[in-house]
Amino acid sequence: MKKIFALILVLSVLFSLTACQKKTALTADEFTDAMEDAGYVVMDVTDSVDTNGVDVTVLYAENEDLEVFFYVFKKSSDVGQTMSNIKDMCDNMNGSKATTSVNLGNFSKFTCTVGEDLFVASSIDKTMIFIETTKDQKDTVNDLLESLGYK
Repeated sequence: MKKIFALILVLSVLFSLTACQKKTALTADEFTDAMEDAGYVVMDVTDSVDTNGVDVTVLYAENEDLEVFFYVFKKSSDVGQTMSNIKDMCDNMNGSKATTSVNLGNFSKFTCTVGEDLFVASSIDKTMIFIETTKDQKDTVNDLLESLGYK
């Protein structure tokens, strides 16, 4: 019995240590390089996006499968507010919904499906990736986020 308790304690400590490890956010240049290497066309669209007065740089990447937005905020509070706004947008949409949220250390991820639409927002520190696509692209989205370190 003591061995089982000790094993559970060790596994709990190991899980806690790995779950709390800090993720490293990409810079705008690192995002651009990674996306271009993956076959995406990347553009700075900061001047053409309504940022509601938030001080943020917005990059847009696209290929034949996905459109991806990458945000670099000046203040971390703006990331949280933007993630909350996306969640509220999803909650207010009509149709059947399924949502998941993860918050670990400096990492947050929100996923929502409404009908055939899929919305994913993933943030590390003062950066956020937002993707709006269809449910059939879920694996492509997950693969991309994993390759960027945002899964």
